[in-house]
Amino acid sequence: MNLKPSTAIIKFMLVTVMVVLVLARCNYEHPLAVNINYEPLCGPCHGLDLKGLTLGSSLLEEQLIYGNSVDSIIQAITKGFPDKGMPAFESTLSEEEIKVLAIWIGEQRANTSYDDFRIKTPLRIPEQSIQSELYEFDIEVIATGINRWPYSIEPLPDGRFLVTEKTKGLRIISVDGQISPLIKGLPKVYDDSGFEPSGLMHGTGWMLDVVAHPDYTENGWIYISHGDRCEDCNQESRRVRNPVSMCRIIRGKIQDGQWVDQEIIWNADIETYSDSPETSTGGRMTFDDDGHLYFSVGAKKFSTYPPGNFESYIGIQDLTLPYGKIYRVNDDGSIPDDNPFHNDPTAIKSIWTYGHRSPQGLEYNL
Repeated sequence: MNLKPSTAIIKFMLVTVMVVLVLARCNYEHPLAVNINYEPLCGPCHGLDLKGLTLGSSLLEEQLIYGNSVDSIIQAITKGFPDKGMPAFESTLSEEEIKVLAIWIGEQRANTSYDDFRIKTPLRIPEQSIQSELYEFDIEVIATGINRWPYSIEPLPDGRFLVTEKTKGLRIISVDGQISPLIKGLPKVYDDSGFEPSGLMHGTGWMLDVVAHPDYTENGWIYISHGDRCEDCNQESRRVRNPVSMCRIIRGKIQDGQWVDQEIIWNADIETYSDSPETSTGGRMTFDDDGHLYFSVGAKKFSTYPPGNFESYIGIQDLTLPYGKIYRVNDDGSIPDDNPFHNDPTAIKSIWTYGHRSPQGLEYNL
């Protein structure tokens, strides 16, 4: 397999690699208090700052004696080292508590945490080749001047690239790196987003993923997912007095810089629209070899009630609600007869899998 720089792009755009740590319920007063077991059980030997005391070594050393991986730390906590005076905690802590504790120790070793997104870290283009298990990649700058965090980059057969900027819209980058004006005629994109304490942008009504139809050369279809936003349009919007949105899938064509022939491929009941930010929407899309379109919709509705309940996600196990699902439709939006819930009278027929949080990546494994 030869990868041609003019037609291939490395689609892990530095910022699209997102690791979501799902914190197990450990009967903590607050699920984020993951170090609650460290202080009484580990602190007396290893120190509250993890730098070690007389009875225990530092947990911040570059190389731990028994391995640096989370799995190695889990094993050490579970089985202990009785010959060195460290007890086993497998009868004291649950598997979930041990895993959470090991992850927390790993985060401290890396001087990071699950919500540290390194927003202010400068983007650096590696000068040397990157060696993967099978291939060697060279990173080449194609264009500059777009948003540093595009949501999606889609290569076209002729060597151009489609690029979505969350709060701006869709552009085309030519083979020689020229950036087009925003494509006109697309659904409105909103740029009134704020920022969370972590530095992440927080808003609704964004442009999300873009993919070309597998037969794009013949039919010209382009698929877009976006946050379809409205105000005073459902019970939720009137309750919170904010705009609400929901992932919607559309397709259309681009002619002379204009979006034309738009069709709605999938949309949810407007009563399911919420003011939860697009960071939880997902909206990733991919095609399989038979022309089915798969797309993700995240857990875009959560409640912080009753007080003390941290983000109780709603509906991800409910087949009548759109949240937390992967969907599968034909390229025109119709429902395949062999979808798993096609014959369920109460389910959303396009559901392929359910129980997800916020799927931020989706690819078909060839």
